[in-house]
Amino acid sequence: MLNNAVQHYAETCGKKYRVGQVFVVWADQERDAPEPGSFFATTTTNINNMNNIDHNDHNDNLRGNRNTTTTERILTRKQQQQHHKLNNRVDVEILIKAKDSLNSRFEPIPQLKTTSVFMVDDDIRVSCSSLLLAYQAWEKYPNSMVGYYPRLASFPTSIQKITSTLISGGSNKGESSSSSSSRLVYNAWPIVWWRQKFNIILTKASFIHSKYLELYTNDHYFPKEIKDHVDRNKNCEDIAMSMLVANYTKHDKSSSSSLLLSKSTTTSTSIAPPIYVEGQVSDLGLFGGISTSNTGHFATRSDCLTQLTEIFHSKGWKSPLDDEFDLTERSWIRHAPGFWWQSNPSNIFEWFALASIIF
Repeated sequence: MLNNAVQHYAETCGKKYRVGQVFVVWADQERDAPEPGSFFATTTTNINNMNNIDHNDHNDNLRGNRNTTTTERILTRKQQQQHHKLNNRVDVEILIKAKDSLNSRFEPIPQLKTTSVFMVDDDIRVSCSSLLLAYQAWEKYPNSMVGYYPRLASFPTSIQKITSTLISGGSNKGESSSSSSSRLVYNAWPIVWWRQKFNIILTKASFIHSKYLELYTNDHYFPKEIKDHVDRNKNCEDIAMSMLVANYTKHDKSSSSSLLLSKSTTTSTSIAPPIYVEGQVSDLGLFGGISTSNTGHFATRSDCLTQLTEIFHSKGWKSPLDDEFDLTERSWIRHAPGFWWQSNPSNIFEWFALASIIF
C-alpha cells in the first residue's frame, strides 16, 4: 500500500500537478526503513537497458534490411512512458523517527523547500486534479487547513445524550472527568451535511502551513499534555492539529484569552476557518481502519475532543473549536444553483458513518 501511495503522489501526480517533494514518515521501530528507490519499478538503469535492446535490434534490422517490427514499436512506446514517469517524478526521502508516535507526522521537516505541506495517510488516494484543486485553495488561504474530510465538534444532540446515558448505564461512567453538559461530540459527514456546519478538517488528507509543524512540536506554544494524550491513546493527533490551528488563527496576538497567541512571535493573525474541497478521493483502508473496524471509534473521538478541550481550559485558554462554519460558504467547489443539499462528500462511503448520529 505504501509503495502504491508513493508512486501515485511522487510519480503519477508529480511535477505536473505541482508536487515538490515526497516525505515518508517512518516511525516503525521493528523494521528497517526502505530505500527511496525501492518504491519505483522504473529506474534509469531499466531505461538504459531498454535503450541498448532497442539499439541492438535496430542494427539487426538495418543489416537484415527489415522494417520495424511490432515488438520494436511496443518497446519504443514503453520507453516513452518510462521516460515520462522519470521526468515527472519528484524526490522521495524517508524521515526515520526515533519513536513510534502519531505525533511524529507533525515534526518539522528541515529539508522542506515549501511552506505548504500536504498530509496524507498511505491508504488515501486523492486524484491528481483534486490534489491541485486543494493546493490552489490553500495557496489563496495559507493559514487555513484545507482538505477533503470535514468534521464537526459540537455539544451533543438530544439523541446523542440519550445514547450516552444508555451506554454508561445511567451514570457518567465512561465519560471524561467533566460533567456531561461540557461533553463534546465528534460528528462525521452525515451530521456535517445535515447541519451544514463543520470546524475540523482531518489531516488524513489535508494541506497545512509548515509553521504549524513548528508550533505543534514546541511545548511553549502547544501543551505537552495534549501530545502525551495522543501517545497514550494512539489516536486523535488530527483533532489536536485542528485545535492548534483554530486556536492560532481565531485570536490576534494581543488577545489575553489565548496564552498560545500571546506568546507568539508572529504578527497578528485573523481568523482563518477551514476549507472543504470536494474531490475524488478513495480510501483503500476503509474497511480495515480504526474508524470502521472499531465500533467504539466515534465514542473514543468524542472523548478525545472533551479531554483535549479540558487541557486547554486548564491552561486558561478558551475552547478552540467553539466556532462552527457554514459548509457551503467554506466549500471550494460550489454547485449551481447553490442549494445547501447539493454538498457532496469526497468519498461516497462518507455517507455510511451513521454511527456518529447517535454516539
